[in-house]
Amino acid sequence: MEAYFASQIKERAGELRQLEEESSNAPAADWQRELAVLDSTYAQLKTELYRNPEPDMVLDAMNRNLQIRVDILNQQLRTRERMLEYHTDEPEVAKNNRKR
Repeated sequence: MEAYFASQIKERAGELRQLEEESSNAPAADWQRELAVLDSTYAQLKTELYRNPEPDMVLDAMNRNLQIRVDILNQQLRTRERMLEYHTDEPEVAKNNRKR
């Protein structure tokens, strides 16, 4: 399961990097900081897995952590794509408004 989520996270992060290269070089966003915190938490959970008497609880927390990261990346991708669509369509909308 970890391999699946890791590949999903890597794929979406790559897509976001590509979209961000096309846009401005803004400072780190909240979602990027949140991913860093989740990554750190995941590392702690991984260490805890071998010490915890109930590994299933830790595994559930690890899976939820990965799911949250994928959700954050998906949401950010949708937001970026909408922004690009808006900026791409903006001149056409402006033309239509001027014709009225």
